[in-house]
Amino acid sequence: MFLLDKLEKPFKRFYPYDRSSFFIKATTIIQILIIKIFNERAYPGISLVEYFKKNYNLSGDKEFLEKYQKSTEGFDELWQAKPRQTQEQIESFYEEHDKDVWRQVYLSKYGRHKKKYVLLIYNLLRDYFKDKKDIKILDYGCGCGDYSHYFYQKGYKNITLADINCSTFEFVKKIFGPTFKYIPIDNPGPLKENYDAMLLIDCLAHAYNPYESVCQALDHLNKDGLLIMYYEKGVKGTHLARAWEQREKTMDYIKSKCRCLKDEEVYIKL
Repeated sequence: MFLLDKLEKPFKRFYPYDRSSFFIKATTIIQILIIKIFNERAYPGISLVEYFKKNYNLSGDKEFLEKYQKSTEGFDELWQAKPRQTQEQIESFYEEHDKDVWRQVYLSKYGRHKKKYVLLIYNLLRDYFKDKKDIKILDYGCGCGDYSHYFYQKGYKNITLADINCSTFEFVKKIFGPTFKYIPIDNPGPLKENYDAMLLIDCLAHAYNPYESVCQALDHLNKDGLLIMYYEKGVKGTHLARAWEQREKTMDYIKSKCRCLKDEEVYIKL
């Protein structure tokens, strides 16, 4: 048993939750090994690079990688070039460039860690909902929509993408068209429907009012619905100091409304 635990330890972080079925745990280990061995060739269905090359009229992966590298230049300088104190000032940053699109699309093919998390959440949906595919999913703070893009290919057709109006959200709407529903979240109270599963991945640390966003989101999560989240810690880059200040309060609120399956990542609405 000790040897088994030791062998299993490197993979546990990517289990959907501690009490996942043996099948899901075994699947997770196999998936991680495939990604480690094949890297960018592993799970091509996660990649958005082909959509991106078509949208930007790129000749191939080589040109994509060259332009991606150029897009990484000046990101911090652009953030620091103007005051970023008010909600309008912060959100305008994401309309001033398309660097986030390049970064997220790059990670969808070349980011091992990104692929592991896409598969982790897919495994979680399969395990928790017993492969029921007609559930309603909200991808809140969706970015380039890479999670939902993969879920759709796997049969989950009732998906809504929500984000602030910015170049990334415009890109998503352009490449996916009527595949998904879309909700701009620039204004308070954008949600009208209820959902069975919600994703809040890598978005709360960039939000002006994460506590308010989470309160409103949970109001629209069905009882026994699944909340899947990742709320980064600390202040760095475009992570906001006020988002960090609201983190403890936000997490406490989530814990008051939900039962924890995986600490700070997976919750069930009470």
